[in-house]
Amino acid sequence: MPRCPSTRESLPKRIAAKLMDAASIVLSREELLPPFSMRRTIGESRWQLRGEEFVIQGNHFVQKLIEDAGLRPDSKVLDLGSGCGRIAIPLTKVLGAAGAYVGLEPMEELVRWCSREVTPCFPNFEFRHCNVCNSLYNRTGKLSAESFRFPLETEYFDLIVATSLFTHLTPKAVESYAGECSRVLKTGGKLFASFFLIENGMHGVNPGLDFDYVLEPNIARVIDPTIPERAVAYNTDWLILQFETKLLQLVPPIRWGCWTGKQPAYSGQDILIFEKLS
Repeated sequence: MPRCPSTRESLPKRIAAKLMDAASIVLSREELLPPFSMRRTIGESRWQLRGEEFVIQGNHFVQKLIEDAGLRPDSKVLDLGSGCGRIAIPLTKVLGAAGAYVGLEPMEELVRWCSREVTPCFPNFEFRHCNVCNSLYNRTGKLSAESFRFPLETEYFDLIVATSLFTHLTPKAVESYAGECSRVLKTGGKLFASFFLIENGMHGVNPGLDFDYVLEPNIARVIDPTIPERAVAYNTDWLILQFETKLLQLVPPIRWGCWTGKQPAYSGQDILIFEKLS
């Protein structure tokens, strides 16, 4: 489950993170593994120096993309909120030379690491910094999420992946991103996205994931009204309608996550898959 990173970590914590980075490098068995401090920003547990959770989650999502979203070796894939490569790294074992990957990410440090470590070995993998303002991850961003236009070609991608992206977007931004996803997808292309869905519950099994505050009645709830983007839960019917108006039709079933304790579960968060209509 993604952790909300602190925006003002103390000096001792930053020093500790650097020491953990060094230990992680020594202990890691993975050829491509981001530094521990980077993995922490996208939710890795505190003491997993070898990146166990990072690797397991990445492989899990890629397998689901193959099984349920039509991922092929020649797919053109867009990864929204690509982080430090949790999806990209296992995708390097699936996408062939005819395929392509583009990752968009607001945290520039993570983009630099992926561009330096992944792209030289896999030239069809590209990582781009999108300077979108987000009160949690990129406070100084110059672009508004509500009006952000993807710097990408129309009707180019076969598949869009958005894990832990819409969970940090407010309703107007969700509407905008839904339109942009539709624009850049080919007809028949898929959007694979994770959400916190109110119908699964409003209280998570992890501390601090309680959606006690109404952001917009009958639409969205948040865990922190002072920083809504920390985590947003949505009404499922409202979400489906927003995507349908952008020619993105739900591919049933709704795939429930275990964040509220639901078992069996498809993943950590709830997953919706949409298909672009003609």
